[in-house]
Amino acid sequence: ITGAVIILIVLPYSLCYHPESAFVLVLLGPLLAALLAWVAGLLGKIAADSASGGRYLPDWPGFEALREECIPSFLRIAAAAALYLAPAGIAFAQDARGPCIIACVLGLALFPMAVLAAVMQQSLLAVNPVTVVRAIARVPLDYGLMIGVLFVLFMGMWYCTLCLHAIPFLGRALSILASLFYAVVAMRIIGVSPGEVVALHFDCR
Repeated sequence: ITGAVIILIVLPYSLCYHPESAFVLVLLGPLLAALLAWVAGLLGKIAADSASGGRYLPDWPGFEALREECIPSFLRIAAAAALYLAPAGIAFAQDARGPCIIACVLGLALFPMAVLAAVMQQSLLAVNPVTVVRAIARVPLDYGLMIGVLFVLFMGMWYCTLCLHAIPFLGRALSILASLFYAVVAMRIIGVSPGEVVALHFDCR
């Protein structure tokens, strides 16, 4: 059922997509927003369950959990992205190459732990730099290795999506699904690698 819902939303979007398409914006926009929140709920559960020692991926959150679980999880991930990734985008838009590189490196290095902190503490305030840096300081080697693994996986996903995007008709849908698969794997890695030690840090804070 979950796979069918995703395909029924992503496929029409990919086939009808146009930057100025009112059809996509009006009819599919709310569905895509709900799907994004739903996926964020799953990603948050994956990271939290993995950090707590879960051996298997959790089930998709039910539709009834959209307001209580999925939307808060989406807001936490969005807050982490706004705090750690948005500065690089702003610097890039202003053509500030040096600050852009610095912001990009720092943002990408801190963002995974910010997401983990937010989903573990279930609080927007957990994405603050003090909490994130303290958590990283407890597992510096494991966290550095995890960042390297995520970077390699990201480059593979980026190349894969470029190849899939070139496929006629279904390319956009396949690239979106490939990105979703990468996000699931990345959250699992974030939770398993430093997550169990960091979970103890948050529990004992």
